[in-house]
Amino acid sequence: MPTVSPETELLAWVSGVLNGDTELKTQTGLNPASGAARAVAIYNRVAPDAAVPYVRFHLTDSLPIDDEPFDVDSAPEAHQIGVMVNVFSDYEPEVLKIAARCRDLLKHSAITTANFNGSSWLGPIDYFTDNLSEPDRVFRRASMRVGCRLQPN
Repeated sequence: MPTVSPETELLAWVSGVLNGDTELKTQTGLNPASGAARAVAIYNRVAPDAAVPYVRFHLTDSLPIDDEPFDVDSAPEAHQIGVMVNVFSDYEPEVLKIAARCRDLLKHSAITTANFNGSSWLGPIDYFTDNLSEPDRVFRRASMRVGCRLQPN
């Protein structure tokens, strides 16, 4: 069993997929005033005053999958890990477009990292308005759950 964290490698994989997609970062954003494309930022951590639009992702849960629960000498071989991907914008059509691109990039994808391999699947996507994070700005947000199962290479 590798001594590295499958969660850390999964976050690096998600970051690589999202940051590696030129279309997501340069063409998916929509300027509300002109309709022209605007840049989309991809973050794992976000400053409170981050400019919109941006995508943020983080872990939600991790569960070791132990096929033999009564064998106390063995370590679980697989991990089921959840990731939440949030899209923030001040323009609703932009949220829908960015969320659709993230969905296409992350659903049913083969995952290969230095120490793990597996696959992802997409859970539900929730769309809502959030004005609690900063009183002077109203965010439109899409939140999607991505489930992943990883096993050592």
